[in-house]
Amino acid sequence: MTYYKRIIDKKLLEWKASQRRKPLLIRGARQVGKSSAVRHFGKEFKYFVEINLESQPSIRGLFSKDIDVHRTCESISATTRGSMQSLWLFMRKKALHHAVRTSLENFGEFEYVDKESQDAIRHVDVIPLYAMSNLCKLSVDTEMK
Repeated sequence: MTYYKRIIDKKLLEWKASQRRKPLLIRGARQVGKSSAVRHFGKEFKYFVEINLESQPSIRGLFSKDIDVHRTCESISATTRGSMQSLWLFMRKKALHHAVRTSLENFGEFEYVDKESQDAIRHVDVIPLYAMSNLCKLSVDTEMK
């Protein structure tokens, strides 16, 4: 299928080149080539995931309500110990004090005092999947500390 260049192509490349880019949301009139432009742009990356709320209505629920970050973090914290047990055990076994977890959750962090390992403090940063491009930056920043 032939791809016709669009004005948005330049804007997408500028977004990609930005050091401080944020999640990308494309909206516009119907039938103007938004999906085609995004799929073409996706070839610029090693990995590409398209989330299309029109063709995948079951995903819409993820964005249907406002999210109270503080309430969400409190309820997550209550279950942290059980749900992240394997991560805590891995960190203990490898003597790690810092880890990064990716998930559908919002940005967050957890700390755990490991009583079984001389009260070692284990810290986990939570990175949402949509922000994975920032993972490399986080890694560099952490090494500099």
